[in-house]
Amino acid sequence: MLNLRDLSAGVYGAWRMAWADAGGLAHFDDSERGFWLSFWAAVIAAPAYALVVAINVATPDGSGPPIDGTRLLMVELIAYVIGWTAFPLAMVTVADKLGRAQFYSRYIVANNWGGLLEMTAFLPAVAAAQAFDALTVLPALVAIAMFAYQWFIARTALSLSNRQALIPVAVNFVIGLTVALVARELIDPPQSPASKPQVSMQMSPEQRAQFEATLDQMPAERAAIFRQSQGRDASQAP
Repeated sequence: MLNLRDLSAGVYGAWRMAWADAGGLAHFDDSERGFWLSFWAAVIAAPAYALVVAINVATPDGSGPPIDGTRLLMVELIAYVIGWTAFPLAMVTVADKLGRAQFYSRYIVANNWGGLLEMTAFLPAVAAAQAFDALTVLPALVAIAMFAYQWFIARTALSLSNRQALIPVAVNFVIGLTVALVARELIDPPQSPASKPQVSMQMSPEQRAQFEATLDQMPAERAAIFRQSQGRDASQAP
């Protein structure tokens, strides 16, 4: 069970890493116990994530059908769990391919506690962007800083070169993007044809006169086909 000492050590280590201080690694417990305890960061960060989702839902873009609250809760909960577990699973293979399997536990511990710090920083950025139009770019700037932070954690915890450290960051980004896109599709399913607005094909007298004049210039067979088509559209219009 996570205790206050474990929590403070993990958060402090992540904070030191955020300031590009490699000494923050010394505060992480990379034992088997520390590895599993680091996933408590996901539990602690969950309220902040829920608030980010709530802010986005409270300010819809006006398109699409109303959001089903129960569906939203279920999809976001599953996506959140997958987001925190899929990347560590993928990194088992990535770390092995990079020849850094011996640093895998240390990296995941640092990355998990770093994820808590990232969410803590991202929430106020999203809230400020929704409150003030002048700050709409703030979440994007924080996201860029988060990528840099993840790169530093990968380079330091896995003892990678600057270029190699981009690989875990890219893997994390692809997984996160895939989960987010799938979740969005599940939350906002495509509209059925019945729910799409119907376009009326009725013509004004002026449009009808222009249409007839155009038909008079066409061969007789083609003109007949156009008149039949227009007749069907007019009979089906409300």
